[in-house]
Amino acid sequence: MDKRITITGIDIGISLRSISKLDIENLRLWRNKNRQKLSFSEFISEREQQEWFEKYLADPNSYLFMVEKTPYDSLGCMGFRLAHDMSEYWNLMANPDATDPKAMGNASRLMESYIFTEHTASIGGYVLSSNEAVALWHVKYSCAKIIRQEEGRIYLTLDTDKFIPQRYRKIEL
Repeated sequence: MDKRITITGIDIGISLRSISKLDIENLRLWRNKNRQKLSFSEFISEREQQEWFEKYLADPNSYLFMVEKTPYDSLGCMGFRLAHDMSEYWNLMANPDATDPKAMGNASRLMESYIFTEHTASIGGYVLSSNEAVALWHVKYSCAKIIRQEEGRIYLTLDTDKFIPQRYRKIEL
């Protein structure tokens, strides 16, 4: 399965574009700036980022998108991983220079719509308990609900009671 796609929300003016080699330095800089909030909080070098990117490209179950209002004007990134008939939120990061949490929420709902329509209705994930603000962001702007807290993690799942799939167009790159 080719995961080089762009998903454009028909009604929301947001696109999710599969990451490319041109994006990995921005991703590294954003990640290093926010690393204290992540499960793996070590500093990432350029070489390590390149190695990560090569592994990512080889993994058919991991998807990572740049969130854009216009091409190559990135608001952030987000992704998901497929495993065991479910999907897990992965790598949600806002561009530190972007200031529109509602746009990232629209993007999250767009990604959930794509996952729900083309992969699985079982969507979830976790954030570190020390990063409760991100869990609350998912509840406020995305279609997630908190299902439990344990072992330093806050677990979320798609709230199917309030989820309304977004209309989108998918383009294979």
